[in-house]
Amino acid sequence: MANILLCWELGGGLGHLGRLAPVAQHLSGGGHQIDLASRRLRTVQNLFGNTLRNVYQAPIQLSPAGDGIFPTIGFAHILNNVGYSSVDALAALVRAWLVLFDVSRTEFVIADHSPTAVLAAYIAELPCITIGNGFELPPVHQAPPSFGAKLTADARASIERSNSLVCANVNSVLGAFEKPAIQTASDLYSTTIANLLLTLPELDHYGPRSDATYFGLPVGATGAAPHWPSQPGLKVYAYLNPSPGLKPFFASVRQLPMNLLVVHNELSRDLTDQAAAENIQFTRERLNLQKVAIEADCALLNGSHATMCQLLFGGVPLVLGPLHPEQLLASQRIVAAGAGLIVNHTDPKQMLAGIYEVTSQTRYRAAAQEFAARYAKFDQAKLDAQMYAEIDRAIGSS
Repeated sequence: MANILLCWELGGGLGHLGRLAPVAQHLSGGGHQIDLASRRLRTVQNLFGNTLRNVYQAPIQLSPAGDGIFPTIGFAHILNNVGYSSVDALAALVRAWLVLFDVSRTEFVIADHSPTAVLAAYIAELPCITIGNGFELPPVHQAPPSFGAKLTADARASIERSNSLVCANVNSVLGAFEKPAIQTASDLYSTTIANLLLTLPELDHYGPRSDATYFGLPVGATGAAPHWPSQPGLKVYAYLNPSPGLKPFFASVRQLPMNLLVVHNELSRDLTDQAAAENIQFTRERLNLQKVAIEADCALLNGSHATMCQLLFGGVPLVLGPLHPEQLLASQRIVAAGAGLIVNHTDPKQMLAGIYEVTSQTRYRAAAQEFAARYAKFDQAKLDAQMYAEIDRAIGSS
């Protein structure tokens, strides 16, 4: 049996750990020793239970090593902002991962949105598989992906400069360990055994890939049953991160015939205490989204990929206020499918208008229900089994 390290390095929300938890359960059931290196530690115990041997803080760069690039409009910009703009910063992160591999006696790496863990695994000659959605696993051996179809010449030049800098710094680190150079930033993922796309073609951030196998979303019907406020009016499920528009938005909802059930990770206690009302309920508890979808008239989200997918399976129309490029790309896929609309997360009036539009205009629910019907016989368990079989084969042959 193998010592396996699960890694989560970049991104926020529960989705990353939510994807890794069932993988940990499967591998632990097979007799493997499972460790986790996590960007955040607070929710680990609730999600993983007793499946983990050890839990470590993942080596991460909390702020850009040099000048950050904002707004980020390409994959190379993201890497630039998490330590790849400086060879010294990147080398330090890689060394930290190498030490962690040594301490945990790692024999196999499974990485979720963890490019530096992937790089370190390649250097350490450890077999590695990645899991993630389309945004987190960009197409390899291609020009660095951008986050918009219509970019100015200056924007494209900025992406190319970042790609050149990132590649130069990665190649400097690789050269120190006598490893071959990469040609473009996304080639980091060409060093793995497999990159497992946990999404659907319609929700792939970069659009459907003809050469890809999609493994759906192995999250399952987990979580607590929802307890809605019991006032008259719409039932709106919300999964939100901090935003300047939330305080006035909640204040407006208090005066309306609307029941708002808010799941959150990072909203301040002051905000939730002030905003709580007979028709607004807050929880940090992970909810069963299949049960949420049965009663929800719509959902208000920032654009969490996993949450969007599960609610669309239930035919729920979506109002989306993206906070960053990944969420924007995901939200654009929903708009393209006709199942939702995008609002400005800083504008409470626009957020309310979006809720009333998707609940009053039947085309949004019709599109969401069409998506749900298309996947009515979708067998996630079968895809899970295929994914686990691929992981098991890779571990067995390593």
